[in-house]
Amino acid sequence: MKKYFVLILCLASALVYAQFPYEFVTLAHIDEDGGAKHSAVGLDGTIFVANGGGGLLAYDYDGSSFTNIGSATGVNGRDVAIMADGTIILANNYDGLVAYDFNDSSFTQLASVSDGGRALKLAIGTDQTIFVANGDSGLWAYDFDGTAFTNTASIYDGGTAWGVDVGPDGTIFLANNDDGLRAYEFDGSSFNSTANIAEGVYPQVRGVATRNDGIVFTAAYGDGMYAYNYDGASFTTLANVGSSGGFAKGIDIGYDGTIFISIDSDGLRAYEFDGSVITNTAYAEECSQTMGVTVGDDGTLFVCNDGDGFYAFEYTAYTGIEEELQKDVNMCNSSNFPNPFNPSTTISFETSNLHENTRIDIFNMKGQKVRMYSHPELVEGSITWSGTDENDHPVSSGVYFYKLTSGDQTETKKMVLMK
Repeated sequence: MKKYFVLILCLASALVYAQFPYEFVTLAHIDEDGGAKHSAVGLDGTIFVANGGGGLLAYDYDGSSFTNIGSATGVNGRDVAIMADGTIILANNYDGLVAYDFNDSSFTQLASVSDGGRALKLAIGTDQTIFVANGDSGLWAYDFDGTAFTNTASIYDGGTAWGVDVGPDGTIFLANNDDGLRAYEFDGSSFNSTANIAEGVYPQVRGVATRNDGIVFTAAYGDGMYAYNYDGASFTTLANVGSSGGFAKGIDIGYDGTIFISIDSDGLRAYEFDGSVITNTAYAEECSQTMGVTVGDDGTLFVCNDGDGFYAFEYTAYTGIEEELQKDVNMCNSSNFPNPFNPSTTISFETSNLHENTRIDIFNMKGQKVRMYSHPELVEGSITWSGTDENDHPVSSGVYFYKLTSGDQTETKKMVLMK
C-alpha cells in the first residue's frame, strides 16, 4: 500500500509540472545563518544578499555553486541595490541606509543615515536618486555623493510601504501593505501623489515592478499578482491571477517581459502577460519560504528564501537565448566592436536602403529600453554607444541587446558592458 501511495504522489507531482510549458532548474543553493531577504548583482557579477540579522553577504557564483567571499555584520539587511558606480546601498531596516564599497573580499562602509521609519525596499532612479519604501514613514528620496546621504524628499499617505520601483518614464510606484498601489511624480525636491488603487480581499501589496511597455505588476500578498495600466492620473486593472495558496512577496521582470513572482508558502512562479491574460508558465516549489527574486544579467534567477538560504535557478524558456538571437544574422549585416566593451562600443551596419524609420534601440536584460538612436544619427551606417541612457547617465555592467530596424528588416544582437 505504501508503495502505491508513493507512486500516486509522484504521478500527481508530475501532472502538476506537466501543465507548464517551461521549468525552473535548480543550479545552486547555499544555506547560511540569517534570513535571505533580497539580492542584487554587482557590476562585476558578485551577488550581494541582504540577509536579515545575518547582515550583508557577498557571493561568487560560477554557474553551479555559490562561494561566500565577504560579509558586513552588525546590520539588519532588508534589501540591497547597486548604483551606477558600483556603490552598494543597503536598506538597514530600523537603522536607515548604509553605503558600502566592496573590494578584495571586504566591505568598507562609506556612509550611513537613519531618519526614522523602516528601510524595507530600494529603487535607484536613472539620475541615481535612491528611493526608499520606508515602512510606516512612506516614501523617501536620497542623494548620495560618495561620502554622505542627503534626504531630498519624503511623503506619507498612510499604510505601510513595502516595495518601490521606478517606471520607464520616471514615475515612482509604491507598494503599500495596507493601501494597495500608489504612484508619485518626483521633481528632485518633492513628491506629488498622482494615483492610488486598492482592491482584492487583501489590498496588501508587497512588491511592484514595471515593464518596458509601462504596465505595472504587483505582488499582492494574499491575492497573487495584478497587472495595471497607468495613464499618469489613474490605474486601470488589466488582469489578476490568484495566489495559489501562498503569499506573494517578491517580483522582478525578465528581459522579454516575463514576470517572476516569489510566493511564501508556495515557491517561485513565472508568468506571461499578453495585455489581457496572465499565463503561468513555470513553477518551482523547493524554495517555499521565498522573499525576493532577482533576474541576473544572463537570465539566471536568484531567489532569497527566508528559512533556507539562497538559490539560483535557470528558466528553461531562456535556454538558448543567444542562439535564437543569431537567427536573423545577415539581414542587416550589423555588428558591434569591441564586444565585450568598456567604456564604449561602435555598432555598424550595412543595409541596401536606409529608411527614414531606421533606428537602433538598446535594451537591458529586463527588456527596458535604455537608449534609442534614430535616422539622422545613423546616416553614416554606425553609432557609438558609450554605455549611457537617454539622460546620459551611465548604466551598470551587464548584458544588453541592440535591435536594428530598417524598413522591413530587423536584427537583434547581444553585447556585454564590462566595467
